[in-house]
This record gives sequence, structure tokens and C-alpha cells, in this order.
Amino acid sequence: MAAWGYDIQAYSYIRAMETVYPELAARIRFVFLLCRNDGRHVVPVYPGATKLELGRHRWERGVRTWAECLAQGTGPENWPGPPPRWAEAANWEISRELEYQLAEGGDDDVKA
Repeated sequence: MAAWGYDIQAYSYIRAMETVYPELAARIRFVFLLCRNDGRHVVPVYPGATKLELGRHRWERGVRTWAECLAQGTGPENWPGPPPRWAEAANWEISRELEYQLAEGGDDDVKA
């Protein structure tokens, strides 16, 4: 989870919800729904207190770095770390989804 920043995601989503809906503070639970490749099984995974605390620390460090870069007038193209990239679906991912849809008799709006 940490390698992909899921701890940060869980913490930041909870924080955002508590900011928008303060009456829900300390009552919001975040759950990841992990899906198998065949799409037939879902496993719920709840981040625990230590995972959320790690996410909080990593989130706050990122916010500080962002604020420092903005204060220095450094644009995103010069921020620390690798350059930004776009994530597009691979052809095999699109083909697999189309195969699932055809097998189920559906034609959801997946564009190749």
C-alpha cells in the first residue's frame, strides 16, 4: 500500500470529508475494494490506525514540499522528483474489457 501511496490516499480522503462535513469527524471509515482480474470477487481492505498515521505524515510532508515550491515560485515542471506523466490504458487492458463485455452480452461505452 505504501509503495503506491494508498496510505496517503486513505488519509487525505478522510481528511477532506471531515473538512467538508465536520460533524462526521472521527466517524468516517475508508475502505479499499480490491478486485480480482476476473472482476468476480471483491475483497474489502480497511487501513488501520498505523496505516492512516503513516499516511498523515506522508501527506503533511508533501503539503510542506508543495508550499515551499510555490513560495519559491518554482513551477510543477521543476518540482523535486520525476517529471509528471500521463497514464493511458494499454491496448491489452481495453481488449480484455471488451472481451468481458462481449461475453456478458453488454456493450458498455468502452472506446478502443
